[in-house]
Amino acid sequence: MRTVSAILLLALGAAAGVYEFYWDDGFAMYSMIPWDQEIEAPFWHVRFTEEKTGGALGTVVGVGAYIVPNWPDSTYQGVYLHVMSDSGGLPGASLEKTYVSGPGWQWTRVEVELEDSVFWVALEYIGHYPVCDALGIDGEGTGHTYSFIDGWIDWGDAMLRCYWEGEPEIRVRESTWGLIKSLW
Repeated sequence: MRTVSAILLLALGAAAGVYEFYWDDGFAMYSMIPWDQEIEAPFWHVRFTEEKTGGALGTVVGVGAYIVPNWPDSTYQGVYLHVMSDSGGLPGASLEKTYVSGPGWQWTRVEVELEDSVFWVALEYIGHYPVCDALGIDGEGTGHTYSFIDGWIDWGDAMLRCYWEGEPEIRVRESTWGLIKSLW
């Protein structure tokens, strides 16, 4: 007697997952602070595109920034972290603003349902040099960081990250059998 087993593969859709999005390499080579006292609410921005989201809509459920310890002073004034819309390839309106304080990676929970698959995470400084916190910048730029002074920078990535929850785009290879295949 011969036994035949079948394994059925169904592509019904991927379950929603939570993904950490970032461009930095995890090592702060520089730190950035606002020097010019005349700039009100100086920002650093990081743009997350379809390269991360796969073109799908999702929800930002957490934002984080790497704050360089003990520079320019050892008191932590804190910073504001924003989730922002995209406005033609530049930072748009703030969709959520939250406060964090302390050295190292600082994370806070948010819940921002996005209306576009391209969005920004931004850090807004509180204060100016020498009374402010410093944002970590890595040494390898990917072209996704936008500064309040220089515009687009390519010499480093701002160490701003987020957690994004959503359903990644499903990629199913078409075949003559359709989406359900039996293996014998």
